[in-house]
Amino acid sequence: MDLPPLIDGGGSARLLDTVPGRSADAFGDWLDARGATFRHRIRVVTIDGFTGHAKASTRHLAQARQVMDPFHVVHLAIDKLTACRQRVQNETTGHRGRPGDPLYGIRRILLTRKSLTTPTNAVKLDDVLTSEAHLQVQVTWHFYQEILAVHQADCSRDGKLRMSKVIKALHGKIPNEMRELRVLGQTL
Repeated sequence: MDLPPLIDGGGSARLLDTVPGRSADAFGDWLDARGATFRHRIRVVTIDGFTGHAKASTRHLAQARQVMDPFHVVHLAIDKLTACRQRVQNETTGHRGRPGDPLYGIRRILLTRKSLTTPTNAVKLDDVLTSEAHLQVQVTWHFYQEILAVHQADCSRDGKLRMSKVIKALHGKIPNEMRELRVLGQTL
């Protein structure tokens, strides 16, 4: 996609091409076919979390800044929150989630933006997350909520600042056992 028309206010983004395959080589070959002048004009590359795109971008577009689009940032945070909940569920009960298990019972509530949670669901969430055994889920949920809040910022500058703080916090001293948050921090 070519985004400058959208960014500059001159129109909508335009599709440049579609490429069969999902690999670093497929993206890299497409970039090579465009020529050096085309590649040198690219300043920002928006990618999903796929490492192949990042690898090709690094190799062929060294001058370009890589960013992840908001949808994929939120989706990545959802995946890490779900993985943390499932891991803690298994560690605390010895089995996958079942009806009646506390963490299984709040699995959908966890994914709701805090400001949209009903009072009844907020109480359920608080009851489960304040348990010492569920502390890792609570911390991961907090970061997920922070990532959601980034996209509610009044201006892009505030959003960027808030996201920088989230990333910096995730690069802090996250304990090794909280592997989902460590991976989220590394990816972001």
